[in-house]
Amino acid sequence: TGNQATPQPQAVSKPKHGRQWVLDSAGAGDADAKDFAPIVNSLQDGDTVQVKAGSYNGPLALAKSVVITGDTDQKTGARASIHYSGGTGCVITGSQVTLQNLDISETSEGGAVLISAISQSVLQIKNCNLLSRGSNCIAMSENAQLTLQDSSLRTVSKGKACTIEGYAKATIDRCNFEENLRCIDCLGQGSVAANDCKFQNNISDSKDASLIYFGSTGSAELSRCTFTENTAVITDAQGTMTLTNCRFEKNREGYWKYTVASTSWQNTSGKLTMRAC
Repeated sequence: TGNQATPQPQAVSKPKHGRQWVLDSAGAGDADAKDFAPIVNSLQDGDTVQVKAGSYNGPLALAKSVVITGDTDQKTGARASIHYSGGTGCVITGSQVTLQNLDISETSEGGAVLISAISQSVLQIKNCNLLSRGSNCIAMSENAQLTLQDSSLRTVSKGKACTIEGYAKATIDRCNFEENLRCIDCLGQGSVAANDCKFQNNISDSKDASLIYFGSTGSAELSRCTFTENTAVITDAQGTMTLTNCRFEKNREGYWKYTVASTSWQNTSGKLTMRAC
């Protein structure tokens, strides 16, 4: 479907040392468990978790530096899927965590964040499909850092795909943002760089809708991004935002590419620069 990331061959992150765990929802004899619950509190820094294609339950609290990698069934194309039903989602407090080749979704509506990282955590998300029916797919705060690559983010027009606040920083490459109230929400002193991303079908009549909402004293750099069939706009309320070699195509009637916001509730001082757009 349009919101799914296209699987791409890529190097798999591996720790320098640690135990390798295997999860298999079908209960294969060589697996350590059928789900995360029996092993998550036993994980140590440097461990890897290989997740066989199948369905698994959240939430997860990852307090160690670990790599979690999903398998793809070579015959059916099925992937490893982690599902939440409300709750706290996946909370990252480990110093370095990688999630790759996974489908992660929330099955019920609510205010839960699908994946959140705080403190000094460094989070890498690669080749994942994220679906939230709550408030956010990803929320980064305090001094957390995010590297997001080759993934799709969707909130069925109810929430924010990626929020960066506090002093958090994010680098986003080759990702698809579809059906979101806000795609990237940057607040406080957060910063974001997005390259070669696609923003498509983000449609809402809400006054809170934005493709990019930048209310930070940090910086936002978007390069070679494509904006297609959207109604939401790019809003620079504070700080410095630069768009370079971005394309705007087939957006809906009445669509504005961007606005340097002026609202009654915020003292706006945004500076937006567009180059070769």
